[in-house]
Amino acid sequence: KMNRAASFDEFARVWRPNDWNHFRIRCVGRLPLITTWINGLVICELDSSKIDLPGFDAEQVFHRLGRSGHIGFEVHDVSLKNPLGQDRWAVGAVCRWRNLSLQEL
Repeated sequence: KMNRAASFDEFARVWRPNDWNHFRIRCVGRLPLITTWINGLVICELDSSKIDLPGFDAEQVFHRLGRSGHIGFEVHDVSLKNPLGQDRWAVGAVCRWRNLSLQEL
């Protein structure tokens, strides 16, 4: 269960189509509390130690992934539809990143 999840309407109010959007991700703790913002709006807050899905074990995930490695910026199931029933990605859509910075907490 997520501590906080923005609605599609909240997201749509802050998203800037065909422009740069500002993302912030904060990941704190061994089994982290992960908070994401887009253009200043909290989009999601997830306590990964409390994920309650069949077969999910936070300790197993920690032992498999460890404390260092790759960072996934655009990872999700592209087969999902948005709330309007449309495919999430338009033909020819791209995802670009710029001005990345990391800060150890």
